[in-house]
Amino acid sequence: MNQINKISCVIYTRVSTDGQSCDAQILQCKQTASQYGWDIIEIVSEKQSGQNIKRDGLNFAINCIKKFKSKIILIKDASRISRNPKHYFMIEEQLRMLNAQIFQVDFPTPIYDNNFDRKYSDDLLIAGSIPSFMSKLEINELVKKTRNGMRQRTLKGIFHHDIYGYKTQYIGNFKSKAVVEHE
Repeated sequence: MNQINKISCVIYTRVSTDGQSCDAQILQCKQTASQYGWDIIEIVSEKQSGQNIKRDGLNFAINCIKKFKSKIILIKDASRISRNPKHYFMIEEQLRMLNAQIFQVDFPTPIYDNNFDRKYSDDLLIAGSIPSFMSKLEINELVKKTRNGMRQRTLKGIFHHDIYGYKTQYIGNFKSKAVVEHE
């Protein structure tokens, strides 16, 4: 068990939609904080898109870092801070100026000593940000695949919605529509 004394953290969790829950993220973050012996100062959860950098919950978590002089924002993975690598770097730099850092449950990086003397290297900074880049790449790839699949289905005359100017009807298992005639 890694033990780092006298370090406090703020747990930050985020989901995108109302149907989702932060409970699993909170549990994983609490387990990580316990494993390292960190004091949890605050648990911040919000339901907001990861594309928007201006989020009340994220701002509150950063303000907790300032107010309580905490050293760590504890998150499950980089996409909880932002799905945009540029935004992730901005938040990471803002925390560096506060002598704090992001610690990811899914991609742990070294914790700096209590003096926080900024002796970490660019390699470590980049390594800690790789999951954010990967998340963005995965999303872009998923969008490409979805659009390609929709394009291929359209070329076959199969649609999930009505097409303006055409009459459609459900086919097969009633989950798809096909063009039957031009209006």
